[in-house]
Amino acid sequence: MAAKKKVRALPPIPAGALPVVPEPSRPKLMPESTPDYMAGAWVSCLRWAIGKEEVRASFTQETGIAWSPPRNGFERAIDEATGADRKFVEAFVTWFNDAVWGDVNAEDGDDASP
Repeated sequence: MAAKKKVRALPPIPAGALPVVPEPSRPKLMPESTPDYMAGAWVSCLRWAIGKEEVRASFTQETGIAWSPPRNGFERAIDEATGADRKFVEAFVTWFNDAVWGDVNAEDGDDASP
């Protein structure tokens, strides 16, 4: 029979020796009623919505705010200088939270969005 090797216990890890992993930040425009653990789903749904022409058309029809992505660097510079891109995104996300995402705390059958 082969002799069993004695296994040594590892020394304890001193406090502060492991890197601290920061908590992921909560998206600033995500509704307060949406739990932090659903942030990924909210971002994915928002990216889907902003990428769909028919959703953007509904947004424009309901809000009167129209914007199209810049086609070149000059248009991008104008949007950044005037803040048009940021204003659109903030308005779209506000509309999206009400019209698409809804209230995650709504009971089944409740009208979660207007």
